[in-house]
Amino acid sequence: GINAEYGGKLAAEFCLLKLPKMPELRDIKIEYQQRIEKMKKETKKRSEAPVKENQKRKREKFEKEQAKRKKEEEQEAEEDDEEEEDDIDNDYKLLKQLKKKKISETDFDKMIGADLDNLYKENKPKKKAKKNKQKTSCFRNQAQEEEVQSQVNHPTG
Repeated sequence: GINAEYGGKLAAEFCLLKLPKMPELRDIKIEYQQRIEKMKKETKKRSEAPVKENQKRKREKFEKEQAKRKKEEEQEAEEDDEEEEDDIDNDYKLLKQLKKKKISETDFDKMIGADLDNLYKENKPKKKAKKNKQKTSCFRNQAQEEEVQSQVNHPTG
């Protein structure tokens, strides 16, 4: 067969951008395509190597930070849960003391940290004010209404 360099020169001599499909030129195309693919792979390997390393480092850094944040959130959640449980335990103990009459209701309210009477008053539903029902009139003014009333009461006829 013909070598690839000769095929390229041949195409250039005839001012062809693409070689025609001919059995004689089949080997040239295959060699040329293989050479192009090989060059693409090499350039891709060269360009990807540093990028992959940078991406790998960034990904590892991100994963470490994410794991650290997750740990901190879990610790905060545990602390909040423990604090909540302590508050509930203390409130329960105070409630027991109140039932056994060891402390008064005002002391209980103070120790819990809320004045329940005021809390109830704040959340108590407000009574709706009664509205004075007024007649709705279809007349423009009171003089017009009086005039119509007088005609109804004293028809002229």
